[in-house]
Amino acid sequence: MEYTYDHNGKALDMEYQYTKGERAVDYYADGSGYPGSPSLVTITNVWVALKDRKGHLVHVDVKDIVEEEYLDLELIEEEILESIEE
Repeated sequence: MEYTYDHNGKALDMEYQYTKGERAVDYYADGSGYPGSPSLVTITNVWVALKDRKGHLVHVDVKDIVEEEYLDLELIEEEILESIEE
């Protein structure tokens, strides 16, 4: 799945995996239960279009760079999750 995020006027295309949450089950017949699980979004790639030395546009995965220094990917994952579950 893909989500476009604007960072200072530059479009970043986020590829992500989405796992739908499971409802809680209060009681099974044997008296046990299941607390459920929340929905989850995990960003796998962050693509951006950049120019190479010859001026050609290339798409580069910059996830490792932006994750360490510039973006809070957990916050963006929450934003994506909210957009899915609206």
